Amino acid sequence: MSPIASELGTKITRLRRVPTEEDSDSQFQALIDQLQDYLQENKEVITNPSERDTPESQDPESLIGEIVGIIESYREDGGIRIFDSDLRALPEIIYYGDVSEIEDEVEIEDLKQDAETSAAYSSLLEYAGLGPEEMNDLSSGEIRDRRQRAGENFSDLFNKYWSQSEIDIKLELSGGRVSLQFYDESDARKDPSARSKGLRRFVSFLAQVIAQSDSKLENSVILLDSPGVHLHPEGQRDLRESLERLSESSQIVFATHAPYMIDTDNLTRIRVTERLRGGGGTKVSDLSSPDTSSDDSLASVRASLGATFSDSLFSSSKTLLVEGYVDRLYLNTMSTIFSHTGDGPSFDINRK
Repeated sequence: MSPIASELGTKITRLRRVPTEEDSDSQFQALIDQLQDYLQENKEVITNPSERDTPESQDPESLIGEIVGIIESYREDGGIRIFDSDLRALPEIIYYGDVSEIEDEVEIEDLKQDAETSAAYSSLLEYAGLGPEEMNDLSSGEIRDRRQRAGENFSDLFNKYWSQSEIDIKLELSGGRVSLQFYDESDARKDPSARSKGLRRFVSFLAQVIAQSDSKLENSVILLDSPGVHLHPEGQRDLRESLERLSESSQIVFATHAPYMIDTDNLTRIRVTERLRGGGGTKVSDLSSPDTSSDDSLASVRASLGATFSDSLFSSSKTLLVEGYVDRLYLNTMSTIFSHTGDGPSFDINRK
């Protein structure tokens, strides 16, 4: 997990260690007023950290510490008590690093001992309502029904986001082991190891993240480090679209060097990070910042991806050149409107 996420988690944990006595309405309102004043005073630092010229003590990480300090001072001096119910409004921060390829099979007993033996299979069993402990209380018929239903639902989810081929995925439980079997258009049965590494990583990611989004990950902040790095360009597009679904219920932040993971229809989402020389920290800017408003508005993005303009010509069978960043936004917006209304021509900028 990143240092920022880890530090924030530690501070939230510390805030939870407070007594649960009755609060005075006036004292609590005074705390809220001070927090609002502080946030308003530092609005520019919080919303536009790349455009500030402020001391290091006023960076976003330090602001978190200041906010915690304000709450703690009221807790100790003003008698304010923070309840767990208040802290539930804070989102859970979940970090996913490198997602490993899903295995052919895993011993269920190993998952009982440690769910992290295979995060993908642990998630799939949870998705099916067949956690290692739950199966002890279910009949063989109920286990079969849940297994088949989960396999069908997961197959539908997979094929919704994987456009390269139609694959039927079955969840199997046999001999104390859990496994997946893939069936392609020819109905040939294959173990995961018989498929590409990219597909196996996609299935693993889908099981751990997307299949959990309706419950476990809802209203969370999800951090992803270079997702889809081993996928074919089409697979990266599929992954990006699956993250769109996840973002309906959670905040997604991912770092990438892969051009196909960038949604060119939503360039305002992009933040370019640059490590400053001399230990000056990291600079974060968007494409509308003064230092990214050159003739080639995407120069900083291409630099961060290690790509050049000529490389981008190979990302599609057709390339449309416009004069600048604003022209591109107008073109994309009008295309989106026409695609919905049918009043004019449109194009899908994310597909060949």
